[in-house]
Amino acid sequence: MTRIGGDEFAVLLTGIRDAEAAETIASALTRMLARPVSVEGMMLSVEASVGIACLPEDGETVDELLRRADVAMYQAKKTHSGYRRYRADEDSSTLAHMALMADLHGALDQGDISLCYQPQIDLETGRIVAFEALARWNHPVLGLLAPDAFIGAVEQSGRIGDFTRAVLREALSTGGRWRADGARVGISVNLFARNLLEPDLATEIAQLLLANRMPASALTLEITERAVVMESATTVRSLAALHDLGVRLAVDDFGTGYCALNVLGQFDLHEVKIDQSFVRNLAGDRANSAIVRATIALAHDLGLRVVAEGVEDSETINALSVLGCDLAQGTFISPPGSAEQATALLRDAGRLATPRSADVLPFRRPAGERSGTAAPARRAYPATDGI
Repeated sequence: MTRIGGDEFAVLLTGIRDAEAAETIASALTRMLARPVSVEGMMLSVEASVGIACLPEDGETVDELLRRADVAMYQAKKTHSGYRRYRADEDSSTLAHMALMADLHGALDQGDISLCYQPQIDLETGRIVAFEALARWNHPVLGLLAPDAFIGAVEQSGRIGDFTRAVLREALSTGGRWRADGARVGISVNLFARNLLEPDLATEIAQLLLANRMPASALTLEITERAVVMESATTVRSLAALHDLGVRLAVDDFGTGYCALNVLGQFDLHEVKIDQSFVRNLAGDRANSAIVRATIALAHDLGLRVVAEGVEDSETINALSVLGCDLAQGTFISPPGSAEQATALLRDAGRLATPRSADVLPFRRPAGERSGTAAPARRAYPATDGI
């Protein structure tokens, strides 16, 4: 066995009978590496991915075998299968993914990752209370890429920390400028599960908040259900440190399969974001409506604020308001835009020092109010303008 770079190792097997024997050994290796180990009093586990390439079926030179084992390894990572034998029909797409990873290093070093901002509105008042910062990559060949196209490459690049720091720096810099100009709005930034394993995460965020004169309560960190249920000692400490810092913690994409409902009560969270798969077609789908209603009721009972993402029409925004949802975001409200476009939205909404028009975005009143049916009573929350 030898290390070939970063966290990648190569294992040469000799004297085996066939490819099936190699797969048996790969399976045993992944199980062995997954056993928890104690490091300075913490129990840590490692998830390994193994790519298999065999001589002579998959290549006849060392370079060919290594490259094709690399291709198989990334397929194993993508499918979370533990190990994978090289398949020629998967080669081209995986090589494109590997090329994207290589380009990502240059993009991070050169500052080519930028942000756009999508507003979140209070469904009672129509006021903009926050923006979610969404990463974009202006790739020199592929053009402007949304997160779905490159987040997988970020996760496998070994540079999750660098990526997250770059996003936080730009988001808080923009939020600081808005605040200096009179707009008391929050900023939401997504974290990876692996970010919560960084012992200095809360300290770095505190320094960025201070540098941009942003109060901690103006920053919401969105974490996935998967990150919440990891429940490792380091993750729990990170969440506690962030809570003590005063930032808001939100569970993103809630309802997509990782998180049991009772997990919401086990951590000091502030917000739940209902996944857009439940929000779309809400008005015409009884099952989605029941899920969203139950989620809102549970979250409110736990003192959590609820955000619905993926709002694409007026019927959905009206249904959410009747169900008692607190905040909403989506293309019907506003698609993601540049910092300049977000600034113009704030100015037009009267949130900056030199307003041009109304203080409230022009949305219809909830359907229940139009028909004379009272909407559910809302739980009292701290004033959003105090962010």
